[in-house]
Amino acid sequence: MKTYDVSTGRLISNVQSKQKQMTNARYGSFDWESALSRAGEKASRTATSETIENIVEYYTSVGDIGNSYLIIFKDFSEDQEDTILDTLENLDGYQSLSEIQNTPNLLKIEYFSTMEKSRLRRKIRLACKEKKVRLRTKEISGNRLIFVKP
Repeated sequence: MKTYDVSTGRLISNVQSKQKQMTNARYGSFDWESALSRAGEKASRTATSETIENIVEYYTSVGDIGNSYLIIFKDFSEDQEDTILDTLENLDGYQSLSEIQNTPNLLKIEYFSTMEKSRLRRKIRLACKEKKVRLRTKEISGNRLIFVKP
């Protein structure tokens, strides 16, 4: 089982697994096929769990394990949006962000951070307040945060 990082094409994991299943059944019989099937199931479980461990280890080493948030900012000017984006990129726990939609008075971003949601919300509000951008939390549901201009 080979696993690649989609964004870089780098090989994350290459796992092979073999299993044996003892049987006294005749080759090609139903019992022989059942034993072969059980060995295949064991091999796939072993390979899968090892691959998952390798994936977690890889993303932990490159710093991509965290939380994904959809953050929406409504009714802010372009300058305020730029300040907000700059602020988000300088928060503790920041991993990456990507703009999903950037239209007048609406900014939607996907934000990756190691912070939990309630702590992230507080940090965003305090950091923006220090940069003279006032915002108010309108909605918090799931991993979605909506901020509006007060």
